[in-house]
Amino acid sequence: MIFASLIRLRSVVRKCWKTEAPPGFSTRRYSSYFYHFTVMMVFLNCCVNPVIYFVKYQEFQQAARRVLGLRGAGGSVAAEQTASTAGQ
Repeated sequence: MIFASLIRLRSVVRKCWKTEAPPGFSTRRYSSYFYHFTVMMVFLNCCVNPVIYFVKYQEFQQAARRVLGLRGAGGSVAAEQTASTAGQ
């Protein structure tokens, strides 16, 4: 099952990323400095957003600590999970 999925994925990737461009498609518009600048800004946005969320939102901090298995300010991860389920 996994092997068949990988074969399908490989064929899709080959079709999407073939070397020749489709008819009427110009690659010149993707070589400008503005395009590369906007791509870098989107990339930086994706990198910075989790940091901003972690600093700003307490709920995100707790969830990130729980996922990463880190201890919170009040004790262990198990204690935080018990406290969060008790409040519901």
